[in-house]
Amino acid sequence: MRAVKYVCDRCGRELGERFFSIVPEFLEAENPELAPDDYLDDPVSFSQADKHYCRICTEKIIRYANSVPARVNPEFEKAVKEMM
Repeated sequence: MRAVKYVCDRCGRELGERFFSIVPEFLEAENPELAPDDYLDDPVSFSQADKHYCRICTEKIIRYANSVPARVNPEFEKAVKEMM
């Protein structure tokens, strides 16, 4: 008999019966509630489809993703100020 064990793809910790998967969903503007059937054809979604994470790493990944500010384009900022 073979036992299947999952490990966190970030820290390598052995995962128990409950773990996380972070798969970006490809949503459509017309119906953002539903992902298209072919969303795994997108390379970003597909690359994450078989990744598993522990709770600690999932929290760190989400905290990082939500804290990184968008890149500021000074030319754009200047143009917006001039338009106002």
